[in-house]
Amino acid sequence: MKKLLYTLLIIVFLGAVLFGLNYFEIISLKAWGEKVLTSAPVLEEYYKTDQAFDNLFNSWENIREENIQLSAEVNRLNKELKSLKEIADERALAISNLQEELTKLSKDKLNHQEKVNKLVKIYSEMDPEEAARIVDSLDRELTLEILTNMKEDIVAEILVNLEPDKAAELTRQLQE
Repeated sequence: MKKLLYTLLIIVFLGAVLFGLNYFEIISLKAWGEKVLTSAPVLEEYYKTDQAFDNLFNSWENIREENIQLSAEVNRLNKELKSLKEIADERALAISNLQEELTKLSKDKLNHQEKVNKLVKIYSEMDPEEAARIVDSLDRELTLEILTNMKEDIVAEILVNLEPDKAAELTRQLQE
């Protein structure tokens, strides 16, 4: 029984010494254990599996980090897309408003042209002396529009019945 007690005491003493050496990092029990485990043919396969798991876990971590980065990029791009859609909607509305305004202006111009055509018809049927007297009192723009749309021989008769200075000025403006 003494032998057993001495043996147990020696084992405890050696364990304490090994623990102390490991604690003060003089030796590494972990590295020694891994070396023993990897050198045992039976345990070698399990150790390789553990390394494969570590590699797979590292790959998974990398993929997870990439996924987080890509999600952030997708969110940023979605915000940018939303703002670009808002800009496109604003511009589409502006284009629509401009088209409405253009349509209105076209109708106004058409109405104006119809009125000018009626005046042309009226002045064309008037006596040239009477037409010259009335044209003389109209503003220059309206006078030019009417004369531009009339036949040349009628315009000539009206210009003959105007004062020479006014006829010359209208002729220059008609030429331009």
